[in-house]
Amino acid sequence: MLNCVYHPIDDMRVVEDDEAERLIKSGVWFDSPALAKEYKVDVVKDIKNEEAEKKKPAKSKAKTKEQSK
Repeated sequence: MLNCVYHPIDDMRVVEDDEAERLIKSGVWFDSPALAKEYKVDVVKDIKNEEAEKKKPAKSKAKTKEQSK
C-alpha cells in the first residue's frame, strides 16, 4: 500500500509502507503535514533563540569580579 510522508523542508513523498515506516522512524519525516510544519516551526524558533543568545554581549570576567565585591 502507498503512503504519503511529509518533510519540514522537502516535498511530500508517496512511498510503500515499509519505506514510510523507515522514514518516519528517522525522526524528520512525518505522516501528517501538520506535524511536519509544527516541527519546522520549533526548529526555526530554536535557531532564532540560539542566534539571539550569540548576539548578547558576554560579560567580562573583570566586571563580574568587581560586581561581586
